[in-house]
Amino acid sequence: MPEESWAWEEMMQKAWAQGFQQGLPIGILQRAAISIVAALFPGLEEWGTSRIIDIKDLERLQQLILDLSKSRSQEEMEQVLLSLGENHAAQL
Repeated sequence: MPEESWAWEEMMQKAWAQGFQQGLPIGILQRAAISIVAALFPGLEEWGTSRIIDIKDLERLQQLILDLSKSRSQEEMEQVLLSLGENHAAQL
């Protein structure tokens, strides 16, 4: 997704706002996870961002960053991002 788009900008603002509300480490880890997705598979950035910004647990974000960075294919990364939905209900 081009960085100039309004949707991308809105998602980034939401991620940073949530990070500052939760404390800076959350926002930094969310941004790191989003950056990994964008760097490895840019086509997954928008979808990944929409899932990552809902994660507010520091330990879960740390594990997510490790899992994302180990993804060697788009399918593997999609599975990691899909797994967020499985744990998402438990975090709310």
